[in-house]
Amino acid sequence: MTAPARGRLAAELRALRQRTGLSLAGLAHRTPYSKSSWSRYLNGSVPVPRQAVEELCRLAGERSRRPVALWELADAEWSGRTGEASSGEASARTDRERTEPVAAGRREKASAKSGRATQRVTALGVSAAVVLAVGVALVMIRVQGGEVSPGHAATVSLPPPGCRGRACAGGDPQSMACGLDARTLSGRRTPAGAGLEIRFSARCGAAWARIWQTRVGDRVEITPSGGRSQRASVADRFDAEGYLFTRMVPAPNPSALRACLVPASGRARVCVAP
Repeated sequence: MTAPARGRLAAELRALRQRTGLSLAGLAHRTPYSKSSWSRYLNGSVPVPRQAVEELCRLAGERSRRPVALWELADAEWSGRTGEASSGEASARTDRERTEPVAAGRREKASAKSGRATQRVTALGVSAAVVLAVGVALVMIRVQGGEVSPGHAATVSLPPPGCRGRACAGGDPQSMACGLDARTLSGRRTPAGAGLEIRFSARCGAAWARIWQTRVGDRVEITPSGGRSQRASVADRFDAEGYLFTRMVPAPNPSALRACLVPASGRARVCVAP
């Protein structure tokens, strides 16, 4: 039986595929993932790489914010963070996530001998290489609990960040690749059950706040020392069910950061600091 978040993600992906007007073969032709992989992603039977979600949004001409929020919830189920998966299932999922991008890459190389593959490489060579590199990096980061440990820093090759320091002010941590090495500086649960965290990227020298399990109308904000705050509001149930994060603030002094969740109910705000 498909778990709730996985089922919602699969339904969203199927809707996006319909908007593209592409068959499974068409998706395989335009992305680094095979026809059989797309079939499994769309029916929710296996974990979906985040890059596959973003590629499908790109092909459908849709913003990735909501699908990625659903992916965050489904990923929590797949990884066992919600308590719905056994350790054996989590281990099997990690193995699949590690091997599938590699297998997809081998299939790409093998099919390069045909004229069709040559056309695919011409159109997608650069983007597929970037997607594959980021995918492998994300798998290794997930194995280390969301961070790159000192012992693996030399073996994990991350793409360069899109900004550093002040240049990150107001930037999206996902599109700037600042989330790849992010770690949680501080976090807590509110009396109503919502989560609040300060996330920090050492590579980017920037931070942001994120919340989850919230209610429509709730607001989150992060304030650096002597700098401009960034805010985000829960606009709908998709924001409420998934992770909602602010844009970034420069963080030359991470210990001076402060993040707050302001409930729509009018209750007292809940704040955290490193």
